[in-house]
Amino acid sequence: MHDEPDAGFLDRPEVARSLDLLAAAGLPLDVPDAFERHMGQVVRVAQRHPGLTVVLDHLGKPPLGDAEAMGRWQEQLEQIAACPNVVAKVSGLATSGDGDFTEAVEHALTLFGPDRLMVGSDWPIAPRSLDLSSGFAPLLAQVRDRDEPAARAMLHGTAARIYRRLGEQALPAA
Repeated sequence: MHDEPDAGFLDRPEVARSLDLLAAAGLPLDVPDAFERHMGQVVRVAQRHPGLTVVLDHLGKPPLGDAEAMGRWQEQLEQIAACPNVVAKVSGLATSGDGDFTEAVEHALTLFGPDRLMVGSDWPIAPRSLDLSSGFAPLLAQVRDRDEPAARAMLHGTAARIYRRLGEQALPAA
């Protein structure tokens, strides 16, 4: 859906049928590069398909450094976090806006808690091609600054629970 020109793609009836199949199979839906135009759709999908786990990638691309747009993003993220079947991936933030993602990560932690967040590296993309440490090292430092259970959840536990191997039962949240 990242390159899908139809801003209402996830609202299509034929897509809804596919999402029902994902939910029945216990598979998550990742919403990649969820830009502002996708945020409302994430809420509607999560509400219409309560048995579907929805993964908001890149925290919905917060417009870092743009105070007015960040206010809208925070409101949208609050609506998304109110849906218990949504988790968020903290990834790719070093290339969003001005790249200072500390406040966005803290806001996400407040809304989702560590058991509904997972860290992703966004390698090999961000912010310098094939340079894992360029955007990932500051994020790792921020996450590792948490207490050990929270860091473990964000670095491993949430992803292991959501992206389990075929045939594995879903793990409960910590």
